[in-house]
Amino acid sequence: MDAVDSLMDLANAAVEGIFGKSVTHVQGGSTFTYLADFQERAAMLALGGQVDFDATMPALDVRKTALDDLELLPRAGDRVTFTVHAESRTYRVTVVRETAPGSV
Repeated sequence: MDAVDSLMDLANAAVEGIFGKSVTHVQGGSTFTYLADFQERAAMLALGGQVDFDATMPALDVRKTALDDLELLPRAGDRVTFTVHAESRTYRVTVVRETAPGSV
């Protein structure tokens, strides 16, 4: 990690501490806890006919260094639980992808 990446990671960690949600991540028999940014991303879904519709898809943005510190590599099938609008929600991970440099 170069100096700019290190500086960005520090800035992201500071913001994460303010806005991040505590996430419980279950992978196999192991449980991990970290902070992440929850977003409901909009997506246009096409069903192959003339009707397309908008949907929202939940997404978590996590600093890669936070996962590295836990020695956690998220994968499809994992389960994550966190609170949204005072309601505890559990989701199954379906896709893991880089959302920005240093984040997944």
